[in-house]
Amino acid sequence: MPSLQEKYYTIEDFYNLPDDIHAELINGQIVYMAAPSSIHQIISSELHFAINNYIKSKSICAEIKISPGTLYGSLSKMEKDGLIQLMREEENRKIYCITALGTQVLDLEMKRIERLYQSMMEAK
Repeated sequence: MPSLQEKYYTIEDFYNLPDDIHAELINGQIVYMAAPSSIHQIISSELHFAINNYIKSKSICAEIKISPGTLYGSLSKMEKDGLIQLMREEENRKIYCITALGTQVLDLEMKRIERLYQSMMEAK
């Protein structure tokens, strides 16, 4: 019996999914997730409100400060995913550049955010 071959999805396929689809792209496969429950939405909203108020109360410009652990974890993941590439190290700094895939993902993400913004403006 012939085996069925699964389709390999690209990042572009993933970003072309409708905005209301909850999914992740894992090893070329689109993994669909259930929509968050009501309690999840309530907790997320309360956390967002609390964090936002905390940041505003602690910072003059209300800017978010990223800890080194968060930054290095993000850089490590982006490098592993092929979005950035280490160019060189200088003293205690690492210099990265964006890859072709990183540029593609950035462009797609900017388009997604623009669509979300347009939807928000139309809903007003």
